[in-house]
Amino acid sequence: MSEQPIVFRVQRGDTLTVIARRFRVGVAAIVARNHLASADRVAVGETLLIPRAAALALAVDPPLGALGQAFRITLRGAIPSETITFHLAFVWGTYDGAPHVVPADGVVSATYQTAVGDHPGVYSVTAVGSLGTRARAYFGVDPPPPS
Repeated sequence: MSEQPIVFRVQRGDTLTVIARRFRVGVAAIVARNHLASADRVAVGETLLIPRAAALALAVDPPLGALGQAFRITLRGAIPSETITFHLAFVWGTYDGAPHVVPADGVVSATYQTAVGDHPGVYSVTAVGSLGTRARAYFGVDPPPPS
């Protein structure tokens, strides 16, 4: 069973873009849910059904790994068309990944490949979006086994 949509009455100054950002959904989802003929205009006083946004969640897989291993970073529930950048922070520095435009399903992922020369420890990943999305997760990198 899917969640009931949010009932929203359009106010002066509202556009579908503004409404979509407010509710963290894509414009296309609002257009489809309301069978709108155009995404270019809505009327003051018009009632729209707004689909509920997916919960925002950032995960790293695996949560713990070895030096030289790849870690998959996945953000779910981001705003479609938003630009997301993953920022990694660790004791000795930071790394900013390339920006990603969020597709209609709200899921964006990237891979961070550790190198043998990287340091073991806890890494913090922050997903930062151009429309206000922000989420954080952590993963660990084990030290190499003694030789």
